[in-house]
Parts: sequence; structure tokens; C-alpha cells
Amino acid sequence: MSRRKGLASRACHRARNWLRYGQKEVVYPKHFFLQLAVCAVLFLVVCGMRSTESEPVQAALADLRAVATTEVDIGESIGKLEFVGNFVPESVMVFWNGAQEGLAEPFSEATPLLEDEGWTLFAGKGALLAGGEGEAAAVEEVEGGYRLTVEYDNGLTAVAAPLLGVRVAAGERVHEGQSLGEAQQVGDSSRVRLRVLRGEEVLSAPDYLR
Repeated sequence: MSRRKGLASRACHRARNWLRYGQKEVVYPKHFFLQLAVCAVLFLVVCGMRSTESEPVQAALADLRAVATTEVDIGESIGKLEFVGNFVPESVMVFWNGAQEGLAEPFSEATPLLEDEGWTLFAGKGALLAGGEGEAAAVEEVEGGYRLTVEYDNGLTAVAAPLLGVRVAAGERVHEGQSLGEAQQVGDSSRVRLRVLRGEEVLSAPDYLR
């Protein structure tokens, strides 16, 4: 009799779930809440360290990113943390995936020629290219042409000048590899001066290209 009552109780429970969730009983993955807690800790650590530029810190952040798609053995094993993308908002994932990345080269076959007062002169082929996903922040007329400022989603800002022409408007989204403008020509070579910043800090452009 007790066994029949137990079976009836489980059947009623499943029926309630069927009515509530539409034929699909909700089952949490194994270690769901432990994984969620680890995700929260990693996110807080990354947010606290994002403004630190020292090599050990940056290396640690790179290791944390690697953990997100690596088997982790903690006790019986937490399992893969690929679940992060299912719970963390897209805006957070943009930081997670992009904060440690630099910018793509400004030209095809780009070569830095010299650095002067925070500006780097690049030579290459073709048009000026977007270094990543971002937004054109400003287009200004300057001596010799135009100056273009692009704010990228990974927190870097690139300023390019002088350009003979600009193919984007302020406020327009840009995508990696997109043609942004016509560069000055010296013989068969395209030339542009590029400045890379993080906030107010001027960075060495060649160090932030990938």
C-alpha cells in the first residue's frame, strides 16, 4: 500500500511539473549552484583586476579566461565551466572575451616605422582598417586631412591621422577589418599616425596590435 502511495505521489509531482512547464520537467544540471557560485567569484575577481596593467595580473586574468573552457578538477570535479555564457549577460561577456585582446593591424601588412610623443607612424597597404568591434567617436578636420577617433568595445581607443578621407560618421558602429578611411600615400605605401589609449593613458600602439 505504501509503495502505491509513493508511486501516486511521484506521478502527481510530475503532473504538476507538466502543467507548469509544458510537458518539460525542469532539471538543474549537476553541480549547478556550485558552478554558478564559481562564475560569480571569477566575475568579481576580473572586475577588481581589470584596471591593473602589471604582467603577473594580466597573466592571471588570461588563466581565468582559460578556465572558462577547461576541465577543472575540484574534489569530484566541477566539470566544464562552459555554462558561463548561459548565465552571464552579453555585456559582461564582451569584457570577459575582449578585455585582454588588442587591436588588429591598421593596414594590410602594417609595419611600425617610428614612435613620437605617443604617436606611431605605420606603413602598409590599402585603406585604414578597424581594429575590432567598436564605435566611431569623432571625425575632425585637421591639417593635412581628417582625424578619426574610434572607441573599441575592449576599452581601447584609437586615434588615426591624417586621413585623406573618412568612410564612417561619428556614432556609427564599426567592425574588425572594416575600411574606415583613405590613408596618405608615399609611393606605393599607405601611411598613418596612430595613437592608442586606455582612458587617459597613452599606450604604445605596437604593443597592443595582434
